[in-house]
Amino acid sequence: MQPYLDKGHNLFLDSWFTSPALFETLHARSTGACGTVKANRAGLPRFEDEIQKGRQVYKSTNNMLVLKWCDKREVTMLTTIHRPHMKFNGKIDPKTKRRIQKPISIIDYNSKRGAIDKVYMQISFSQCIRKSVKWYRKLFFHLLDLVVFNSYLLYKMNTGKRPKLEDYRLQLIREILQSYHTPHSTIGRPLNDYKPTRLTARHFPSLVPQTTERRTPQRQCVVCAHTSRRPKKRTDSRYMCKDCDVGLCAVGCFEEFHTLINF
Repeated sequence: MQPYLDKGHNLFLDSWFTSPALFETLHARSTGACGTVKANRAGLPRFEDEIQKGRQVYKSTNNMLVLKWCDKREVTMLTTIHRPHMKFNGKIDPKTKRRIQKPISIIDYNSKRGAIDKVYMQISFSQCIRKSVKWYRKLFFHLLDLVVFNSYLLYKMNTGKRPKLEDYRLQLIREILQSYHTPHSTIGRPLNDYKPTRLTARHFPSLVPQTTERRTPQRQCVVCAHTSRRPKKRTDSRYMCKDCDVGLCAVGCFEEFHTLINF
């Protein structure tokens, strides 16, 4: 906020950041502030336990207002730029058929908070945070979610494309695996269904190595075995990709295996 202080701007925050001490500091720097606040935040006055729906109670100082409002649930607001006035929001209560009115601070906050809450809302649909005893693990994965979401916004802005966030994440995972995958040693023949490096590295066809049993050994072509174009048909080939350790037909299948994600 340093470049924007002392210029008369208004700042909107959610309950994680809002506190009387912060608002006093901002007010001293000619910066207004408004936001939801936790009822037990240090420095806030005490309110009565319950209030009726559609009512507000408030207390104020010379430059700060804190109010408690009840709609579907109770909300506590802290502001240095509003008065405790009510205003009609243009909606009608479906039960009473009366016009709905809310505190001006609530209406103003709802219209300005969009960018803050939308980030956490969209991240919550596909976040990778899991319960953990170690707090820093949750922090790490939350930061990872934010990084991915920021890259998603930059991707939309630079390309003009608008994929769904979950589709973007899956594609990002695939590209990271293809670029940075390190094969691990396995017991027996490795799985042939999916090779993360098959689309990125350089590959060349080679003959299947000879054995003592057969002079012209062959291996099953993995593309022919996994495609629906040749069902119930085993196609063996004398050629293979040595790096991927899979059998492939020299014509067609070798190219498809190393250029198509879904062959």
